[in-house]
Amino acid sequence: MHPHLQLGPLRVEVATISLSVPSGGPPRISLKVTAGISGALGPLKFLVQGIGLATDVIFQPGNAGPFGIGLGFKPPDGIGLDIDAGGFAGGGFLILDEDKGEYSGGLDLMFEDGIAVHALAILDTKLPDGGFSLLILISSEFPAIPLPFGFKLLGVGGLLGLNRSVALEALAAGLRDDSFQTILFPTDVVANAPQIISNLNRLFPQSNGHFIVGPMAKVGWATPTLVTAEVGLVLDLPTLDIAFVGVVRAALPADDIAILTLQVNFFGTLDFKTGRLQFDASLYDSHILGYTLTGDMAFRFYWLDDANLLLTAGGFNPAYTPPPMNLPQLSRISIVLFEGNPDVRAEGYFAVTSNTVQFGARIELNYGVHGFSVSGFLSLDAVVTLIPFHFTSDAAAMLAVRSGSDTLFSIKLDLTLEGPLPWHAHGTASFEIGFVFTITISVSFDITVGPSLATLLAPIDVLAELLAALSDLGNWRSRLPDGSNQAATLRPLPDPTQTLVVQPFGLLDVSQKVSPLAIAIQRFGATTPQGGSVFQIVDVALGGQSIDAAATQEEFAPAQFFAMSDAEKLSRPSFSKYNAGISIGGEQLPAADFMRQRDVAYEVIYLPEHAPVRVKFGMPPGLSQFSVAGAAVAQSPLSQVRRAPSPLGDRVSVDDDRHVVVSAENLGLFRSDLVFDTATAADLALRGLFSERPELTGTIQVMPAAAVPHAGVP
Repeated sequence: MHPHLQLGPLRVEVATISLSVPSGGPPRISLKVTAGISGALGPLKFLVQGIGLATDVIFQPGNAGPFGIGLGFKPPDGIGLDIDAGGFAGGGFLILDEDKGEYSGGLDLMFEDGIAVHALAILDTKLPDGGFSLLILISSEFPAIPLPFGFKLLGVGGLLGLNRSVALEALAAGLRDDSFQTILFPTDVVANAPQIISNLNRLFPQSNGHFIVGPMAKVGWATPTLVTAEVGLVLDLPTLDIAFVGVVRAALPADDIAILTLQVNFFGTLDFKTGRLQFDASLYDSHILGYTLTGDMAFRFYWLDDANLLLTAGGFNPAYTPPPMNLPQLSRISIVLFEGNPDVRAEGYFAVTSNTVQFGARIELNYGVHGFSVSGFLSLDAVVTLIPFHFTSDAAAMLAVRSGSDTLFSIKLDLTLEGPLPWHAHGTASFEIGFVFTITISVSFDITVGPSLATLLAPIDVLAELLAALSDLGNWRSRLPDGSNQAATLRPLPDPTQTLVVQPFGLLDVSQKVSPLAIAIQRFGATTPQGGSVFQIVDVALGGQSIDAAATQEEFAPAQFFAMSDAEKLSRPSFSKYNAGISIGGEQLPAADFMRQRDVAYEVIYLPEHAPVRVKFGMPPGLSQFSVAGAAVAQSPLSQVRRAPSPLGDRVSVDDDRHVVVSAENLGLFRSDLVFDTATAADLALRGLFSERPELTGTIQVMPAAAVPHAGVP
């Protein structure tokens, strides 16, 4: 027990006596004597920890003759308060770390058992690059405020950070480590302070020049509350990174008799510059009738480059390769029915992409007794292609009895059904007996019933559809060239829906989404094209004179226009860019043909008591050029400074749209020269190979280069 002294309501306890001998510099001894002081002043209880005296003895001539003695006050390491009076109950703390230059404090208060306030702040004064950082987290919960549709507001809060940024990868990891609990409406801040401070420093690290702000809200639904959602939005400036985090909890039919308990942690980002919305979620500490529930969910929406959409709960079909959309490893939505012996588990998934709907389920059984074991599974995986409509369903089952590692007997089934029109069913059933000799009996079948859908539908006149689309004024638009801005304001026209106005140096674009141009198409949706397979704009005339035009591209679903196998449909992106129209004009930008040189000078005016004195200074040409380079005119997109090539050479870019022609058997590169920068070029080459060598049909296909497991791909 530490020695202590009782002085009325105060209690002083010697906490530590430390002695240190530093290795560097002149010989010295540092002595610290600290104590903890606790007491009560009416309803207020307090604790001061680590306060005391610090002494330094330096063995060199000083204020004590042959050595120097320094005696000083040591500030406390921490201060704690507790109050219970006047309707308020709670406490707070302040922790000081002189060596790190970090000061943190927290507060937990409850007013008349109805309004709770939680706050925590971290101040760092010793950043690696100098300066300071401040992070404040505050939240308040109060009696429910009714909102429409049965919802109610249960709390509000916010996060503020100076010289702090958002660690997006650490936030994404919070889906599974449940660290969101400590930053969204934390409870018992004083008791959980070390964990909360550690999570805040990890999720929102120090970063000079960054500023973060994050409003939070807590919302409930139904009376009594069955579902609660804690949601926070975090904005990082000046990068404009937007992240949102949240926790949704549900207890049905009630908290005290919950048959279903769900907690979903979610995290998302929104990037307007790249046009991407990403959202991930995970089940955490969830149960139904005492059985554990786990699983992951994801949502992606890209609306600029590489436009795409997908939503999944539990992952994708095993044969499907999702597009490169920054997807994490996704776990199936699973439930453990029995754990141990027997072991029974079930899992499932559901996914929607731009052109498919996918779903599946699997149940597994394992049971062992006295050296014998029984294992088996039953699974279903289905893919529905929306345009053209088609589905593939794979079912499998297995049941085996084993003695140790030896199979006594087993039965396996693999079935596939495709359709409609034609309906195609194929599969294999096998039975194995291994008591003395291993005997395997297999039966296979392959049945096709009904005509092809394409033979029942009349061909479509694609050219007529294209002409109608190109004649529609809604598919024409005027725009400015890249790197320029509007130099003149155009007066509104009486009927803007029937008249298109183009800037003198602007571009005129026409585009359509009926069919890709300049490439041979094999199908048009569920039917075939009529009157040809290659459509393109061959000539553009203005005033009777032919003019140059550049091709423009749009996103098309390849499965609607090309004959593709199921493997190709699953491995290829849902949408790819193909030629869709033309762009006219824009070659001549505004330019000045006259320039006048002026001397650059500035004037300094001194204001004495009687009359002002004006002195004019000339600015050297070199200095004036340096000043002009940072002026507003130089920052204009039309300025020579912005349009001139970089002295460091061309910008380096990474092309992630490369596609290759591979063998359908092993996905190896079919030929070293069949590597292309776009899917369109790869498709053109593939169709050309089919025309020259029809025997290759079905044996080669196009895939993204990044997905090809071949070391020889450039």
